[in-house]
Amino acid sequence: MKRGTLLAVVFAVTAGVGVNVVVRGHDQRGHEPTVDVGPLMVAWRFKPTNLKAQVDYADLIVVARWSSTYPGRVAPAAGLQFELVDVDIVQVLKGDAAVGQTLTVERVSGVDRAPGVLLFHDGGGFEPGLYLLFLRRQQNTGFYTMFNDEARFEIHETSKRVATIGEGPVAAGLRDRSLVDVIDMVAAAADGGTR
Repeated sequence: MKRGTLLAVVFAVTAGVGVNVVVRGHDQRGHEPTVDVGPLMVAWRFKPTNLKAQVDYADLIVVARWSSTYPGRVAPAAGLQFELVDVDIVQVLKGDAAVGQTLTVERVSGVDRAPGVLLFHDGGGFEPGLYLLFLRRQQNTGFYTMFNDEARFEIHETSKRVATIGEGPVAAGLRDRSLVDVIDMVAAAADGGTR
């Protein structure tokens, strides 16, 4: 995937394949957004019809712990700001990676034309904690990207249940399940199941 097409972000005023940038007026931790951008939309590069499709599309599926976040590139023509998020791998469910390895996820963090707007389409900024991530590797950078709003799940530290603000069949099927159950479901999907 070329850097310029990351997330295939499209700004539009019509509904369609997109997900509102500010989802339900809150991010997944319940924080109020600073600015509601209304009809601003993001079009995802890939939206699955089931968990198997999500697993098949991902290059890497990991349970990882947030390590650090720092500014990334700016795409002036699109008016986008990016940030780089380092995560340390705790468990590999699919792909070529190792436990203990640190990988970098690139995500859109802001819009130049609307200062202060935070994009919550992928769950907002990372905070310290544990995550289940479905990732695609960028060809030219070595970074990874979350390819839709169902590609990131927070893992509650105590209950080990997963949560997401993503909408769709994968999010609905995994939301509020135990991490152990989710890992089993991902393994079954990788083996040919469609759950």
